[in-house]
Amino acid sequence: MRVAVLVLLSLLFVPLPTLAQHGAWCACGGHATLPVHFEIDHSATWRWAAVREFDKWNTYGNLFQWSQGDGSAGINGKNEVIFFTPSQSLDIYGIVMDPETYAVTYLNPLSAFGAPPFDACPPPAGTTCGSFTETDIIINSAFDHGWQTSTPHDLETGPASYGAALLHEVGHTLGLHHNFDNLSAMNDYGDLATIYVSYSDSRAVRGHYPEAAVTLLDVGTYPFRFTGFQPHGITVASVAPTTVQAGGTFTLANFTIENVGSEALDEVELRIYLSVNEHITTSDYLVGTLIWSSLSTWWDTTGRQFNVPASVPPGTYYVGALATYHGGTPDAVSYNNYWTLDTSNQLTIVR
Repeated sequence: MRVAVLVLLSLLFVPLPTLAQHGAWCACGGHATLPVHFEIDHSATWRWAAVREFDKWNTYGNLFQWSQGDGSAGINGKNEVIFFTPSQSLDIYGIVMDPETYAVTYLNPLSAFGAPPFDACPPPAGTTCGSFTETDIIINSAFDHGWQTSTPHDLETGPASYGAALLHEVGHTLGLHHNFDNLSAMNDYGDLATIYVSYSDSRAVRGHYPEAAVTLLDVGTYPFRFTGFQPHGITVASVAPTTVQAGGTFTLANFTIENVGSEALDEVELRIYLSVNEHITTSDYLVGTLIWSSLSTWWDTTGRQFNVPASVPPGTYYVGALATYHGGTPDAVSYNNYWTLDTSNQLTIVR
């Protein structure tokens, strides 16, 4: 059994950045009554994948209920999730989807989403909003790269992440607009980033539906950093160099930690590990710990240097992180407490 090597690289008490890139959100339109009921017109595998994404939003507000659909989706006064081809989308909803469209959301009345209409935050002055009577999420069954329910490692390879597409579209059913200037599920990202409800998103839920807001502690960490409006809007975490002598150093760049919950966090720790497999645990090789005495918003970095303990055996390792608060306590929202870089950023240790 491997024993973690406890090396405290840096005791970090840093002033947090301003909220220029992580805090803002906007919404126009929404549901008059919560929770909103959705029918999920999928087979079991896809249905449970959908439930996971609804549950991520429900973590921050009592927003959704769901049931298995009856297969008769369309404009019928019900909120539904369905796989449809572009021709079905056009015939039933009048919505055009090409083979590269991931998914679309039908909002009725569309004027409730903003009149005059707008696509992205912030809304124009004088915009009026309203209540939806129906919100259907149409997943493109003919998407040209196909679909997968597993968590993606990178931005473009392989089939698209069903969960990432759905999480974004569910945000639209809440009245959330595209948020291109912030780290947000409502940005136009690749799959790697859109599997997370971010600090901006949880603030949007609490601000737009205060009566449904849930009080909770939640520290989230991500293997990427927001870098502004661009084709993907993020820079994915990386290590350099990828081969290091035991006792040497490497730089881990472009990772983020946020307070996604509603309460201030104390003694927040982000521990960086080397592991022989993709599953990062506290029994892996600890190469450093970043510590915040309190975390009310977010922190990210273009690069931090870490030391590989001389006792780490030669080999090739995955690089990953675990986030905790209050001196090592994991919070109840587990999916965003850890990450592992993919094989292109493994670290090889030599002697």
